[in-house]
Amino acid sequence: MKRKLVPENKEVIREWIAKVEGRSWRRLLTVDELFQRVEEIEKRLTEGFCVPKKYWKGLKFRVGKGVKVANAYNGIPLSTVAYISRSAAGWTITGITRERLNHNIEPLISAKTLNELSDAMFDVFQRNSVWNRREV
Repeated sequence: MKRKLVPENKEVIREWIAKVEGRSWRRLLTVDELFQRVEEIEKRLTEGFCVPKKYWKGLKFRVGKGVKVANAYNGIPLSTVAYISRSAAGWTITGITRERLNHNIEPLISAKTLNELSDAMFDVFQRNSVWNRREV
């Protein structure tokens, strides 16, 4: 099942998360946290990496409540994880599962996406007049 990540779909996404979480009571994901993580991703892409939106298409991320657990922990700590991807129309949730997650946001980068992003970064730096200015 895929759902567009827009405020109008909040209730459907909430039900989907509740169905996946079942009787789980730790490391749960809420819809508001999911939207907050997407905003964080967008902020990192625009401000941190200076990647224009036209190059975001095809990006995929695992989003959830990641925790670092000691090796002596008995059992496998599972978190609710949402898989999101960027299309031309916006962010889409492609899946929600319970699995092991070490960080709050993990990029799922394929070689094709990495090449496209590196080309995008090269274009941004090449067009940036401050970057190209040589001082002798």
